[in-house]
Amino acid sequence: MLQVHNLTQSIGRLQLLHGISCAAKAGTITALLGPNGAGKTTLLRSIMGLLPVPAAKGRSIDAIIYQNEIINSWTVAQRVSAGLVYLPQHPSLLSDMSVTDNLQLVFSYHKHWESSAGDDAVRAKAMFLQ
Repeated sequence: MLQVHNLTQSIGRLQLLHGISCAAKAGTITALLGPNGAGKTTLLRSIMGLLPVPAAKGRSIDAIIYQNEIINSWTVAQRVSAGLVYLPQHPSLLSDMSVTDNLQLVFSYHKHWESSAGDDAVRAKAMFLQ
């Protein structure tokens, strides 16, 4: 499970996130929706460690928790190795690859995802990679 508790994020004096809390259960597909400028990308970049997050002082203050462990201080590489992936939407990123090719790349890299997600992973692959 991935949990975010009371996350705030600022760049300079501009506060971008104001006490965001959310969760995504293991083996499920979770959507993050909102208008442009709502903070979706900032949240995902914070979760992945691409933007610095203050050291957690407990599970209630600026804490990003993955598999019951506070990961605020983890590097991007540690997060990816643990199974967190962020694939931003950029037209130039892997632009010569189809959507199916991109999904196959993600699914093949995280083989342990199938074993932990079980039937949900099989259904997700079947839905996206027909």
